[in-house]
Amino acid sequence: MNAIPTVYGGVQFRSRLEARWAAFFDILRWRWEYEPLDAAGWIPDFYVWPHGGAGGWLIEVKPAFLLDDFDVPRYERCLRNCDIRGCEGVGLLGASVMQYHFGPKSCAPDESLDGCQLGWFLHRVMGRYGNGFIDSTPSEYRVSRTGADVLFLYWQAEFAEGLEMWREAGNRVQWKAPR
Repeated sequence: MNAIPTVYGGVQFRSRLEARWAAFFDILRWRWEYEPLDAAGWIPDFYVWPHGGAGGWLIEVKPAFLLDDFDVPRYERCLRNCDIRGCEGVGLLGASVMQYHFGPKSCAPDESLDGCQLGWFLHRVMGRYGNGFIDSTPSEYRVSRTGADVLFLYWQAEFAEGLEMWREAGNRVQWKAPR
């Protein structure tokens, strides 16, 4: 499938999917910059600042639904070799937000949470990919380590809420006939 170049917010994106993620970041009130630099042979699609100022993330966007669809070793190498002050890691974002189930399968419905997963994130210091989630307070996020030292960046929200924001982002970048 060929990418559809799309203009959003005065920026020419190589694909509508990249433009949609930019619109999604705007809905979350995250600062972002498109194709910010050449990181050791890789041009990240975005550099985002989820919580305003310090501590941003290099972001790669692909029309993918699985972590296996990304060239993970390439991004890990680039992260090791790229010295960007304040960069916390690499985020890999796919074709859509995804539903993620928290909690044991045996727990009662009110004891588990269905979250809205953004993608996968590799933290510069902790290493390992974990899932990224959105929160109803989109400008804040927390980092936690679980079991086998897997990093979870989470913005915990109901999947329906995340899906609604994703649809709104799609509305903002959809094609409109010239007048």
